[in-house]
Amino acid sequence: MTTALTISSPDTRAVQSLAASIQRVVGELCNVRSSGGIIYPPVHELSFCPYNQDYLMMIEWAAWRMGRFPVARLLQRDVVLQASAACGYEIRTSKNGRLYWIIRITRNGECGEIAASLPPPAPLCLDAVPPEMGWPVPIGMTNDGELWRDLPAMGHALIVGATGAGKSNWLHGALASLFTLVGPDDLQAVIIDPKRSDMSPWANAPHLISEIAYTNEQAQKALADLAAECDRRGDLLASVGARDIVGYNKRTDKPLPLALCVIDEVLDYAADRLICEAMKTIARRGRSAGVILWVATQHAAAIAGLPRVVNVNLAARLVFRVADESAARCAGASGAERIPQGQPGRCIAVGPG
Repeated sequence: MTTALTISSPDTRAVQSLAASIQRVVGELCNVRSSGGIIYPPVHELSFCPYNQDYLMMIEWAAWRMGRFPVARLLQRDVVLQASAACGYEIRTSKNGRLYWIIRITRNGECGEIAASLPPPAPLCLDAVPPEMGWPVPIGMTNDGELWRDLPAMGHALIVGATGAGKSNWLHGALASLFTLVGPDDLQAVIIDPKRSDMSPWANAPHLISEIAYTNEQAQKALADLAAECDRRGDLLASVGARDIVGYNKRTDKPLPLALCVIDEVLDYAADRLICEAMKTIARRGRSAGVILWVATQHAAAIAGLPRVVNVNLAARLVFRVADESAARCAGASGAERIPQGQPGRCIAVGPG
């Protein structure tokens, strides 16, 4: 990255490090690749100017040297907001047509935190569910309001976060929405909880196919049954020439319900061959058959211990605060390590839509 600092205060190295971090995050968000790996947007100039009692740090992107990188993405709201959340600082775009990103720097050298501009925590309001969603999942609150995703479109998901970061609360909120708004004829569920406590509030939910699985043996059976269900549903889809469960349900008078499998602390089972084989089947063939896999863990850096076919098929990722940068990268959400510890419930959401 080529930069030129027009003012040396605040600390030059800290600011250059911040700019490099933003550059890396933007490259990974846009995910444009060449034979050499991810393409990162080049910086033309890094500068400061006084602003009231503070400074404004300005990053001017070198639009003429972008090559294959999509220049327009650097002005789009979703990229700017995600980069802000990932880096932990409020980023604004220039209003004069030039390709600037602007960050406020206080006189003591600290950067203005994005946390102040994010919406406050809010109770789960089921009255706000978009009417077109059959299986509504509440992702969270954004600056644009509540964000929901339909379970079939969201698909397989990874939910990651250190202790106290908000992972379990999000998971309970999502299940509360699904189990309240969707009947057991349209949604079935399997819950696996090695800690024996986190998922116990759902023990009597009518959606459960079987009792909550706690031991390896119980988890093996539950997942083997789901893997077999993927195969059975695959035969049903083929019998009517349907590509997925949506097409099948339109062509039959006996529609299939979605099946959601939630595995808490999934890495407790990473060494169990039978469980891993079943997870691989569900990850590969489950989504089209209407069998969705959600896995949760506190240990983001150990996600590489999951079978690769499982890891790559977890397209949706909700990453709460994690321990360090390497853990955030493993989880697929650079910047999650910078979510403030005192603000649980903040996450970076990555994936379809």
